[in-house]
Amino acid sequence: MVGQWPLTASALDGPICVKSQADDWPIHRLVRYQTLQIDYAEQTVNVETQDGTIPSTVGDYFQLLAKGGGLDTYLKGWTVSNNLTDFARLPLPAVFQNWFDDLPHGSRPDWNWIFVGPKGSKSALHIDVMCSSAWNLLVSGRKKWLFQSPALAADAGLLQDSLVESSGNEARIQYAHIQEPGDVVIVPGGWAHAVENLDLTVSLTGNWVNSSNAQLVEAELALQGSGPWRQVMASLRARHQIGFKI
Repeated sequence: MVGQWPLTASALDGPICVKSQADDWPIHRLVRYQTLQIDYAEQTVNVETQDGTIPSTVGDYFQLLAKGGGLDTYLKGWTVSNNLTDFARLPLPAVFQNWFDDLPHGSRPDWNWIFVGPKGSKSALHIDVMCSSAWNLLVSGRKKWLFQSPALAADAGLLQDSLVESSGNEARIQYAHIQEPGDVVIVPGGWAHAVENLDLTVSLTGNWVNSSNAQLVEAELALQGSGPWRQVMASLRARHQIGFKI
């Protein structure tokens, strides 16, 4: 589980935690000097609560947390590319290359987010969109992760049985991991995962599709009957295999 930057990040490999390899990423500086809550204080965000999603501003939400409030809240879905120009170009390792970044700006999914949550906030066990893979850089606090392999995810009804073979991993594996500040957790497509914040946390996360998970993503899109995205994937696969860029 713990290691250096992997050459691939497939479901066959399983989740990986890369220790303290991202301390110089821009978000560390911005969080350290409270740039998020100062420069983006007036930005409107949606905060999840036990009763649903409510609108807030970044400044108001950070003030609430600083006063010890918001214990049943979680700031998710704060997209980077649309809202945070400081993070437009992150120095991501090649393993995180996202084929969708080759698409025209208006057509590509916005798959980079900042999460902010108090101690006790959590995300339920789930599979990421399109069975894409994900990375999560923890800037502050600690997170507890629970991982389930694709076969276990299928047993739980979170993944179609037919996708287990496409994932390349048919083992039934479950384990937990504590993520520390500066660690990057990599979750391959098809792996179910749940997260609990053990402290007040700020993290940056992103999803990607490339050669490491293209087969699984295409199988998922086929089950969904998503014709347009299947055509996009076929085009991207062909262009990357023969060395061209869109």
